Amino acid sequence: MVDKKVFIACPISKHYKKEKIDEDYRLFIECLYKNLKTKYKNVFLALEREKYGENKMEGSECTPLDFEEMKSTDILIALPEDSMGVAVEVGWASALNKEIVLILDQKYVVSPLIECIGTVTDCKSYSINTNNSYMDNIKVIERVLENL
Repeated sequence: MVDKKVFIACPISKHYKKEKIDEDYRLFIECLYKNLKTKYKNVFLALEREKYGENKMEGSECTPLDFEEMKSTDILIALPEDSMGVAVEVGWASALNKEIVLILDQKYVVSPLIECIGTVTDCKSYSINTNNSYMDNIKVIERVLENL
């Protein structure tokens, strides 16, 4: 077990459907989380803390908590999609000199500042296409884990 902390940054609010997280998205994120937990001692995922929507936190509560988690993180794995929140977390990680892994979904236009963050900090990028399903991209999780 690797003694490093991994922070998973992924959109949350946009994936709520009738006060529940979209099931396909949830399964994909859970798969990523569970696979990382088999390799790393400490994995942070806000969705786990918020019990996938059952204990949803306000921004004024979760922002300082997430920043504290980021400060003690070694590796950020980010799925930015079109989330401004994830973009902030990528910025935090970059400023704090954390290793960054981007999982970029082809169906979203990503800011050039996110897409090219590797020009100023340690970053690896992977591409997924969720037009049909998030779960169609499980092989990418395996590649990410192999290359960490």
